[in-house]
Amino acid sequence: MRQLGVIILGASTYDYWQSLSDPRFAASAKAFRRLFAHGGALGEAGAAAQVLDLYDSPASADDITSQIVEFVAESEFDDVILYYCGHGFISADRKGYCVTLRRTKELTKTSSSLLVRNLAHDLSEHLIGKRTFIVFDSCFSGDAVKEFMAPGFLDNFVEDYFMESFPRSGTAVIYATSGGDVALSKQQDTMTLFTGTLVSVLSSGLEAKKDAALISWRDAVEQVRKLTKERLGVAAPRPSITAVKSDDGDITTMPFFVNSAHAVTPPAAPAPVPAAPQPAPLSAAAPAQALVVVPPERRAGPRRVMLAAGIAAGLLALGSVFYVLDERQTQRMSELRQDIGGKAAPGSESAAVTQAAKDAAAAAAEATRQRTAEQEAQRQAAERQQAEQLAALRQQQADAEAARLRAEEADAARRKAVADAERARAERIAQADLCDQLAASPYDRSKAETAMGVSFQTLKLQASDAIAACAGAVNAFPAELRFKYQLARATQATDPRQALALETELTRANYPAAFDNFGWLTIQQQKDYPAAVAAFRRGAQLGDPAAMVSLAQMIEEKRFTPQTPQESKVELYRRAAAIGHQGAATAYLAALQEEQDKAAAAAAKAQQRAAAQQQQQQQRAAAQQPKPAAQQPPAPSAQEQAAAAAANAAAMGTMINVIGGIASSVRR
Repeated sequence: MRQLGVIILGASTYDYWQSLSDPRFAASAKAFRRLFAHGGALGEAGAAAQVLDLYDSPASADDITSQIVEFVAESEFDDVILYYCGHGFISADRKGYCVTLRRTKELTKTSSSLLVRNLAHDLSEHLIGKRTFIVFDSCFSGDAVKEFMAPGFLDNFVEDYFMESFPRSGTAVIYATSGGDVALSKQQDTMTLFTGTLVSVLSSGLEAKKDAALISWRDAVEQVRKLTKERLGVAAPRPSITAVKSDDGDITTMPFFVNSAHAVTPPAAPAPVPAAPQPAPLSAAAPAQALVVVPPERRAGPRRVMLAAGIAAGLLALGSVFYVLDERQTQRMSELRQDIGGKAAPGSESAAVTQAAKDAAAAAAEATRQRTAEQEAQRQAAERQQAEQLAALRQQQADAEAARLRAEEADAARRKAVADAERARAERIAQADLCDQLAASPYDRSKAETAMGVSFQTLKLQASDAIAACAGAVNAFPAELRFKYQLARATQATDPRQALALETELTRANYPAAFDNFGWLTIQQQKDYPAAVAAFRRGAQLGDPAAMVSLAQMIEEKRFTPQTPQESKVELYRRAAAIGHQGAATAYLAALQEEQDKAAAAAAKAQQRAAAQQQQQQQRAAAQQPKPAAQQPPAPSAQEQAAAAAANAAAMGTMINVIGGIASSVRR
């Protein structure tokens, strides 16, 4: 017997938003719960249903979520139904679908309501291997809720949102999206349009499918849609049912509910089987009542009871016939005696009577023997027919049981396959996460957002674990180049040649971070500085900060001459620092100070040259003129003043360019 868990959620009374209260919501939730009582829409299977009723609960959204998760996690359900009846709305950013609860407040409607995606996320791991049916009867009739709606937007949003929120295989979503469900109901209706019609359909069954003992969710929803349209015409809302990413087939078409309209035709009663008669005195007043004893294993079920009743009725009728025959035989013997007594001579009356009695007795005995033989033949034929019918019935039961076991085995196999696939997927994701944590480069701009990155010194200490994790990640996600780069980075600590081969493949794929590693491996193994410089230049062009720092180092070592202003040492350090390279920030300040020192030295040399030239001119002028008695120090000439101004302007230009570069880095 399949185990079913039913969760009833929603609100009809709002403590802090009175205008949303509607008693029809509570009546709908109560009627839906009654469907799963013993003998309800599930028939005898209803005894296996467990219900968590949180309707009109005063608990907060967090507490309600916790109760739902504990209810599902602590039970071994095969099927789970989550039913909601109340108001639903789309958040202001149109990224979330919320359902209101009893404690929902008008001023804080989003934060005080239940976000469906959060509930789905907390339930996801506990729904693995279970068939899940989400039923949302959400009405959008409140004026304060309508402001979040837009014409033509709701249906597509709800379907896409539910399919995204419940990515679990074997999940179906049934929802009524129309904004006028309550408004379109008749004044005398006591329930919502959708739930009221659904309860009616499941209670009365589907007459169109009366030959089927069970009906599916899709059968029920399509009948709800049909009845709603017949009642309200073209303005009727269209309830929807959607299966979400199911590996088990479309669970919405699988039999689920008992069809109350199913007609069971009892089998025809077999021909009456007479019981062997017992000798009875001719003066018997009435036939004996036939007694049929039904074995205990055959007492259950309407077919067996009707079969036994038919046999008993046949035996009673046959006994009555035998009684009539015996009465007629007795009357015939009496008439024969009278006839003999009237015609025989007085002396021969006794002998004649005796002979007649003997003849009559012989005839009666022969008739009884023939009758007994016929009865025995009929009894044996009836027993054979009954045995054949019982054998056929038992074979049908055995076939049905075998089919049920095969279906359960197939269902178990499907659920195991789903669970295995989900487990394998979780393992692949775990390997990928571990690879990111152990081997990501701090300066790889393509690394995972959650990974901080580790230095090469730290990576050496955990190289074996990183290689194992990244090899698994590469196998699981071969198209994701960052895992291959992180594998190459970890391999560099144990097998540089293999690492160079991996980095070569990555540079051909233009993975930015690979060019810096490729360049240094080329220098270490082949001493090929031109190839390394070319790799550093390409990495810098692709925006890799480590390649920018390495290219600046090649400039310092006089192995590369910048070809453009973007390739100057100061500019390379500045760009790398702006991206976040910590070492580049320190190097940038040092390079900037070096440029300033060079500018100051150049200015000082220019001043010295200007002063020397001025002194030489003064000496020549003094040699040509007589010395005055007292003379003040000569004022700077116009040429000296121009040289000093030029030196100061050059230094000032250098400072302005540097300050402009720093400001630009801050803005980016």
